[in-house]
Amino acid sequence: MSKKNTGLFLVTAVLIFASMADAQQPTKLKGIGLLAGGHGLGSAGEALRVGLRDFGWVEGRNI
Repeated sequence: MSKKNTGLFLVTAVLIFASMADAQQPTKLKGIGLLAGGHGLGSAGEALRVGLRDFGWVEGRNI
């Protein structure tokens, strides 16, 4: 490969990787696991959702 082709290849590679780095990364959702006995969480589950919402954690948006 000639020096001109090598230089062109390197410049192209740098531009491609630089544009990939600027791309917005998708928001990663956090997960919360909760074990409970019985048939559902009832008022305890709703209290957990309200408490998390008070701290800015919203189901389906960031958790």
